Amino acid sequence: MNISLEDVRAFLAIAELESFSQAADRLAVSQSALTRRIQKIEEHLGARMFNRSTRRVELTVVGREFRPLAQRMIGEFERSLGQIGDVIQKRRGLVTVASLMTVAFGLLPLVAARFTAAYPDIRLRVLDATGPEIAEHVRSGEAEFGIDMEGEPDGQIAFEPLAIEHYVLACRPGHPLAGNTPLPWSSMRDYPAIVLGPNSGIGRQLRAAMPTLDWQFEMQHLSTLMGFLGTGLGVAVIPALAVTLINPTNLVYRPLVDPEVKRRIGIIRRPGATLSPAAQSLRECVVTEFAAFRKAQGLAW
Repeated sequence: MNISLEDVRAFLAIAELESFSQAADRLAVSQSALTRRIQKIEEHLGARMFNRSTRRVELTVVGREFRPLAQRMIGEFERSLGQIGDVIQKRRGLVTVASLMTVAFGLLPLVAARFTAAYPDIRLRVLDATGPEIAEHVRSGEAEFGIDMEGEPDGQIAFEPLAIEHYVLACRPGHPLAGNTPLPWSSMRDYPAIVLGPNSGIGRQLRAAMPTLDWQFEMQHLSTLMGFLGTGLGVAVIPALAVTLINPTNLVYRPLVDPEVKRRIGIIRRPGATLSPAAQSLRECVVTEFAAFRKAQGLAW
């Protein structure tokens, strides 16, 4: 037979008032119901809690030992409720989001500034990762939601679009392909190519657009690729978002056409999962910043 918090509250009320009838009035229950609560505690612990006479009610030795424990139990429960209330009211807590590195580097600082101004006591953890890692963080529940490019249909992932972007060719100024007019993808075949590995959504899209591309350098993270580009080791295909958000000054870019390849960026989350109040507010900040960014850069949905 389990002891409930209401049983403990009943015990403490009787101990304070030294009266079953007064405790029953305070708790708005019948004396018989109150007696059953105390009997439940006594049966569970195997000892009497009160000595009763026609004139008074007093704690037994065991009852006196139990009283501070009961007070601590109720106090810890009420403090826990207060902490949960703070989380619900977004006064404190932790939010974890997984994100593409380009977004984490360029846009999430703006999101964090907006979010922290409204909720200064909520901590934000960013898991900046590649596509498969982002989805896994969300599936496992480690991240409440993620910001990722749209992938293959997945029953464990729901996708909410934020923006559509194209790809551009990036190279050093002075390279034969440097310019500002649209360029066919096939133009890069005769030059050393720097590519992202197949674990990257960008890498997979590049291989689909140019399956016969003979690359010279492969890496797993866009920041590393940008470093290689900066040394003039070759050319690379990168998303337009990276140009705007990372914006290295030692590179030039050309739109790529024929074929036209796009990627959709959006919020991913587990279908049916309810975001915490703080995570929902963070998601709203992400949507707001992406809307402003789309408008400023002319990106489509």
